[in-house]
This record gives sequence, structure tokens and C-alpha cells, in this order.
Amino acid sequence: MKKSIICFAIIALLVAAPAMAVDFITANQTTVAWDPVTKSPDGTITFASGEITYSVYLANAITDPNKSNPAKVRTIPETQTTLTLNTEGKYFVGVSAVRTVSGNLIGESAIAWSDQVTPAFGIQFFIIPGPPSGLRPQ
Repeated sequence: MKKSIICFAIIALLVAAPAMAVDFITANQTTVAWDPVTKSPDGTITFASGEITYSVYLANAITDPNKSNPAKVRTIPETQTTLTLNTEGKYFVGVSAVRTVSGNLIGESAIAWSDQVTPAFGIQFFIIPGPPSGLRPQ
């Protein structure tokens, strides 16, 4: 019985592991997009035009893998944005929907993270070295 449970657990991990893989895009600039939020989660309320904006976040995949201290990059009305990285590292992208009515903040959704979607992705950036100096004949 123990062997059956252990074998099942190993097979489950082997099947699930590829699904948990995150594809890191190597670039200093990447455009990300998402579907607009037009209705409440239960579908009973349709939001008026201009009520929803989106907050875009970055979380360091190495130093903050649980995304407990994400940095808010911007809040925008569009459903896509171009992110430019200036600091070397690996990052997850997050987006939340923010509802505002007559200038009053109503609330903000949970953050949808790039490592929790299919396909899972992140962004990684490497600083390019400068040219060598002191070039001379020997």
C-alpha cells in the first residue's frame, strides 16, 4: 500500500512539474496585455466605461518569490502596457483591477500574477557589459 501511494505521488509530481514551469522572457522591455474587466465576478453588475483602471506590479522572482512586497509600476486605463527594466533580475508581472466611481475608490481586485496563468511567464533582464578599454597593440 505504501509503495502504491509513493508511486502515485511521484507520478503526480512528474505530471504536474511541467505545468508549474515559468518561461522567463529575456528582454529589458516587454509589452504585456490582459482582458478587460467589464463585470463583477458573479456577472450581476456591468461596470460603466471609465470605472475600471488597472494597477501594474513587478515582484522580484528571486528575492520576493511569494510576491509579498511587489512594486506598483503604474495605474492605467488601458489593457496593455510596456514594461522597461533597468535593474538586472527576474520578475513576475501582476495586474489588478481598480474600480473608481465619481472619483471615489470603490475597491481593488486581487493581483493576477504572470506565474499563475497558463502559460506561466516572467521577465528577466541582464545588464550588458561596456566595451573593453585600453585596446592597444602588443
